[in-house]
Amino acid sequence: MKHVLVTLVVVPLVAAAAFGLLNWFFRRRGASFSLVASITARWVVAYMVWALVAGLLHEYGLAPDGRPALTKWGLAPFALVAGVVQYRLARAGAHQHAERVFVWGQIAWLVLVLADHGAF
Repeated sequence: MKHVLVTLVVVPLVAAAAFGLLNWFFRRRGASFSLVASITARWVVAYMVWALVAGLLHEYGLAPDGRPALTKWGLAPFALVAGVVQYRLARAGAHQHAERVFVWGQIAWLVLVLADHGAF
């Protein structure tokens, strides 16, 4: 449970620092900092929710000990790729498709985690 609490405290602080750096990099006019911040915030919150669920399942004995190969890498690389795709779609004007990337990304991650834990 300590990992969950650390995640729920450290991740928002790191995200705030990242948003500050992004704001500094994208401070010129016409930059899309709000879009970057929105997409990043969604994936950070998704990471926190996944960490909370994993910690609770592990705490109550519903998750196996040890981590399968996929979950050792974590959600971060998956979220980075999906976030870039989402950003590019939103910049191109396909806002509905960008929203779908996030939703389907969460569903895909759930399927990957379940498959990695032997649910299928």
